[in-house]
Order: sequence, then C-alpha cells, then structure tokens
Amino acid sequence: MILAVSLLVLCLEDNMIWTRKLYHEVDQPLTWSEHISGICNKAKQILGLIYRQFYNHSSPSTVKQLYLSLVRPHLEYACQLWDPYTQNDVNKLESVQKFALKLVSHRWDAGYEELTRLVNVPMLSERRLHLKLVQVYKILHGLCDFPDDILQIQLAHSSRLARAQTLHCPFARTNYYYNSFVPSSIRAWNSLEEDLVLTPSLQSFKLALKSSPT
Repeated sequence: MILAVSLLVLCLEDNMIWTRKLYHEVDQPLTWSEHISGICNKAKQILGLIYRQFYNHSSPSTVKQLYLSLVRPHLEYACQLWDPYTQNDVNKLESVQKFALKLVSHRWDAGYEELTRLVNVPMLSERRLHLKLVQVYKILHGLCDFPDDILQIQLAHSSRLARAQTLHCPFARTNYYYNSFVPSSIRAWNSLEEDLVLTPSLQSFKLALKSSPT
C-alpha cells in the first residue's frame, strides 16, 4: 500500500524528494491529515510574513499575486493524491485561503463565498477537483507516465456504460480507498458531459472545465 502511494506521487510530480516526504507523512490509518496540517502551518507562516511586510504598503492586486505565487502552491502540491474527504481537513485548507482573501480584500467581516467572488479566486476544493480531472485527461491521452497496472484504469465494456471514454471504477471496500485518487477521480470523470470528455487538446479541456458546472 505504501509502495503504491509512493509511486503515485512520483508519477504525478516526477520528484523523488517530495515522494519521500509524503511517504513519511501518511498517517497510520492511511489518511493525509498530518500532511495537510503541515502544509497549512507552512502556508500560515508565509501569510504572516505577507501581512507584516505588505498588508499596509501594497495594493490588493500585489497581495493577491503574492498569495497565488507563494502560498497557494503549498496548499496544492500533489493534491491530486492527497485530496481530503473529511470535512475537518477540507476546512483546514479553506480557512488558510479565507484568511488570505481577507488580506487581499481588507474585508475582515465578509464570508468565505463572498470573498471568493470579490477576489475572483475559486475555492481550493473546486481547484483540486479540476486538477484531478486534468490528471485523468493526461493519463488517457498519454501525456504523463502513469502505471496502468497500479491504477487499473480501463475503458468499460458494458453497453450500459457505452459513452465514449467512460472508465471502469474499481470496487472499494473501505472509505480510505473509495476516496483515494483512483476511484474518486474516475467517478468525477464519468460524471462529465461527453463533449467535455472528448475535447481534443489539453488546453481546450482546461478552458472548458473552468466554464463547466463541475
């Protein structure tokens, strides 16, 4: 199980050093809570620096760009793999972005959804879903090196699932596996409209995905 996790991260990011780090941060029940807490703490440290150095002396657009360039990458690196399914872990991540959007907008009394509209930044959960779908697109079109024998991604042969590019979703006996990268990504992929699935290029797929109500 741990070996498979290690290989998945390697294929997603092609970075052995980060693979080893994630390997050590998988919790005993094979959840990513410890890893998520760690990246949230790191992101908060950087946000604290941005607040002290730039909040009173920079434009909102500058603070926004600092967040997008220096903080959000920490909250999303290899997130296709560790995308959380417990509300507690989801809230940890979104609370970091909520604070960042307050820094950008200077609206400390605004709710999170209002902040995402004001600053024009989507929720992290929405971005993680899109990144997972982009990863599946890359796998199906041979745009990344991903071991099919581990993922067991294959086209479904049932006439009931005859839509083009419908994928077979493996049976999951536990919540951990059910919400892991392979089953959750396949379920999301199979829920897409067929014209979106058949988009001819990666760039056009990304653009279509942004306008799709996924």
